[in-house]
Amino acid sequence: MDKIVDKKIAQQRVDRIQAFQDELKSLENDNALHLTPEQKGKTSLYHSDLLQKLNNEFDTDVTETEKKISVGMRILTFMGGTGLCASVFFFFYQIWGHIPIVAQISLLIGSPILSLLVMEYFSKRERTFYYATLAGLFAFICFFLNLRVLGSIYNITPSPNAFLAWGLFAVLIAYSKNMRLLLAIGLVCVLGFISARFWAWSGGYWLYGLKRPENYLLAGAIMAMAPDLINKLGENGFAWIHRLV
Repeated sequence: MDKIVDKKIAQQRVDRIQAFQDELKSLENDNALHLTPEQKGKTSLYHSDLLQKLNNEFDTDVTETEKKISVGMRILTFMGGTGLCASVFFFFYQIWGHIPIVAQISLLIGSPILSLLVMEYFSKRERTFYYATLAGLFAFICFFLNLRVLGSIYNITPSPNAFLAWGLFAVLIAYSKNMRLLLAIGLVCVLGFISARFWAWSGGYWLYGLKRPENYLLAGAIMAMAPDLINKLGENGFAWIHRLV
């Protein structure tokens, strides 16, 4: 059996099995091929056991209805994560001025750590990763607020390094937990850092570098080629996200 490391590869195997079964029926109906009862039995048993194993381990979709439900759940996860992040962001700004500085710093430091622990908990107890993805998005927005608000509290000069920190945080989570959405967010942040840093090196104010499309060309080319140059970056079906970003 081919090495199966994630849900995408497992789903491809399921689709191949279904295509094989459909083609076998067509060949039999056209009298082009006839397997013996023993061969059909062994093949059917093998496929049945394999489909059950893949479903138990990777939560694969066997029917069209299951595939539609999975797509719907991914959309809902994205919408729910976006809504959750936005609500947290605006909630913090509503109450921020009414809580003491010690509580503010404790919240900023503790929120991303707690979110990562929740993500780890769900990632070990669910196959679909829907709740783990929500927790990962929540951890990212908490980390985003962490750097931004702590910088305001201590009057730290803004710099593009924040984009690098946000990007690496999201990319590390994405690769450790196989989360494509967080990978895309992290790569966009890294692109922003490189663009701003190029503009700063050329003598301009770094923030204006985010508006210069030519600053993204080299970084985008490197990002697109990275999965081919470093094999591990292409694992888990992440290569297309690098190229998309």
